[in-house]
Amino acid sequence: MTRPIKPTLLSHEEADALIIDVQTQLNTDSFDATDEDLIVQLVEGFNDTRGMKRLAFAEILGRVGNPATPALIEGLANHENPVVRRACAKTMTLIADRTTIPTLVHSLLNDDDTVVQGSAVGALAVM
Repeated sequence: MTRPIKPTLLSHEEADALIIDVQTQLNTDSFDATDEDLIVQLVEGFNDTRGMKRLAFAEILGRVGNPATPALIEGLANHENPVVRRACAKTMTLIADRTTIPTLVHSLLNDDDTVVQGSAVGALAVM
């Protein structure tokens, strides 16, 4: 199981390098889907101030698929940054892993950010 996600801001350069590195790993089938630390770092990429970079992290995590689910659940349930929680819920839509449903329902009913709630509804609708 993943560890609680701690807010960590990567510099723009670090985020860009991480995106390129992981995309290369995915394209060459060398990505280690058991590397929980790397997956958590990808979720932390949602802290990026650039929307297109957050989208890139979401697309990467979508390609990772179910191995990313625990980190996304943790991020949606417990991250202090609502932008990260929103992105976690939206990324769950890409993966459509039904094990996320309880966390999505909880966020819908309990998160104080209305965009997180809407993102949870969107993910639930897909499933």
